[in-house]
Amino acid sequence: MAVRLRLVALAALGLAVAAVLALAADAVFAVERDLKSPTAAVDPSPGLRSRVAVSLLDAGDDRELRAALLLFEQSRLPGASRQAALALHGEAEARLSELAREGGDPVRRAQAANLSGILLYEDALLDPPSAARYLELSLGAFREAVKLDPANEDAKVNLELVAGVLREREERVAGQEGSVGDGGAGSSPEGSGY
Repeated sequence: MAVRLRLVALAALGLAVAAVLALAADAVFAVERDLKSPTAAVDPSPGLRSRVAVSLLDAGDDRELRAALLLFEQSRLPGASRQAALALHGEAEARLSELAREGGDPVRRAQAANLSGILLYEDALLDPPSAARYLELSLGAFREAVKLDPANEDAKVNLELVAGVLREREERVAGQEGSVGDGGAGSSPEGSGY
């Protein structure tokens, strides 16, 4: 009788373990499908099943990156106002900044910092009166990306491009300040002709 009881207990334990493994596998494959679909909506509060699978895959960072990219894509939809685009960028930048600070893997953190720099550059184009501030923030994000992952060529190229834009901007401002009041070429406001 004791042997039979042990066999039943082992069989029940085996079934329980198999059920847990099946649920975990199902959740892992569900998250894997979700991660492979770049346009899939991200549930802001995933259920327990999804949280378990994300923990098993350590895919949380990827989900945050994708969520930020979806916000950016929403900002580019036809009919999105400048203010709406800036608001969506702000939300995406907040997610990316947190990921760049606390994302674990330096390569993933560098990707987040690089994407944040791109969004900040876009903000400079969307909000010309605040462009200098956005460009400085963008430059800082690209520097952070290169620091986190020196092999990130995209971040290096972006860093050089934004540094060049800032240099040109500073030279243009310095040129305008130097020509004020001399009555020569360049003393008229930009775009006013000869």
